[in-house]
Amino acid sequence: MEENINIQEPQRAPWWQYALIALALIIVMFLLSVIRTRDGEPMRQTQSDLSYIYEGDLQVKLHLLQQFAEERGVQNAASQPGEQPIKQAKNLYQQAAKRPNPSAIRRAGVLTYELKGKNAVQILSRLDDPQVLNGLPERDQEELRAEARMWQDIYAGEVTPEEVEAYRERIERLSMGPVRAFALEHLYQSVGREQEANEVLRSAGVNAAISIIGLGLLFLGLFAAGILGIVFLILFFNNKNRWLGTTEPKIETGAAGRETLPSSLLFQGFIVYISVILLLTLIAGITAAPILENLPAENRLLYVVLLQLSLSVISGMFGLGVLYLLARSVGKDLRAIGLTSRELGRNILWGAAGYCALLPLLLIAGLIANLISRSIETPAHPLIPMLMKADAAVFLLLLVTGVLLAPFFEEIFFRGVLYNALRTRFKFWAAVIISGAAFAIVHPQLPAGFIAILVIGALFAVLFEIRGSLVPSMVAHALNNGMIFLMMYLIFMI
Repeated sequence: MEENINIQEPQRAPWWQYALIALALIIVMFLLSVIRTRDGEPMRQTQSDLSYIYEGDLQVKLHLLQQFAEERGVQNAASQPGEQPIKQAKNLYQQAAKRPNPSAIRRAGVLTYELKGKNAVQILSRLDDPQVLNGLPERDQEELRAEARMWQDIYAGEVTPEEVEAYRERIERLSMGPVRAFALEHLYQSVGREQEANEVLRSAGVNAAISIIGLGLLFLGLFAAGILGIVFLILFFNNKNRWLGTTEPKIETGAAGRETLPSSLLFQGFIVYISVILLLTLIAGITAAPILENLPAENRLLYVVLLQLSLSVISGMFGLGVLYLLARSVGKDLRAIGLTSRELGRNILWGAAGYCALLPLLLIAGLIANLISRSIETPAHPLIPMLMKADAAVFLLLLVTGVLLAPFFEEIFFRGVLYNALRTRFKFWAAVIISGAAFAIVHPQLPAGFIAILVIGALFAVLFEIRGSLVPSMVAHALNNGMIFLMMYLIFMI
């Protein structure tokens, strides 16, 4: 009988060898994300650029709201002389337009014209500049050249009545945020269609009111949730010994005294998951990228998002299937990694409380990230530029990916698998920090975003440690991503 017990151990490599392989794959994933974002040319959008753009969009919406209120006889002391928000917006857009960023360039050019600036056409002509076109697919270069000619016609030339509809359709496809209203207004005015020009501004004013009121309510809700979060953090630190139990490594039982899989099997499952992601990304880059580049820009985004959603589902389901087989090989199932509906209602409430506790921590981390991004170039999260250009279908697909798929699969593999594996070998806080750091490294928001994502990953690991279920961290993860999507929707899509 002793011989049977000892037969399997020599067949399984020591846990630390699997841990080193996992670490190597995380580093490879990080390096690939750096290569993709830098790509041998200046970054087109950084976190700092995006902050300038959405701050500018908010200022434009304030201006549109002021105009909308004044037209209806609502007195607004802040609206005299009525151009202050729009001047601030132009300055913000010009900061972002220092980089070859078409979204910022067209915003800066259109607003410069609205403020009687003499160099508006010169700014918009940068869309045809080699620095902006460099590295883009040929079809995108043709689109930008055509767009530059369109702005030349609208702001320095002559638009025929026959061209108006084609130009309107082109403008509505562009990533312009609320500045689109000014471009369409001038387009209609250039051919004497004053009623349609006025209707564009009226509709933009209504949308601005909806957006600003919605954002105000959202921030009030987040502020209240953050106050609750401070209370929850105080409760945690007052009760951490009771909730966490021992902080020593738990080789025999796993996190929080609950039975789990052997660490070697957990690391194997994590290795498979990351390997499949890397393999599918490589295959997609070789086979799908050339096809996508030849699609029209307005159609390409939809297929890119569909491809990303497919890669997320395939890698997640394949990794989950392998993990299930590994668990069955030792007579267990996926409940051993916290995938359980036990005490579902209570765990959902724990997830909501965890998200509230995350908010004050994210506020501090966000302030630090903002300071870092102003001095060190940090690539924007790829989802944000997509949201800026998204139509309803693309937004829905991104929402499914970000709010449903990412919380589900990432929590399984980063908390249920990686954190569990580390927890059986390291003390509690070491496992929390290491798993949180791994989670941050694979996200394409370094260096500025590292602290914020580390905080997120660490708090989710604490939730898992306390409850022994992945449900709380999945709920907190989904709420965090969902609030970001709601905020981006109110800023960019209304």
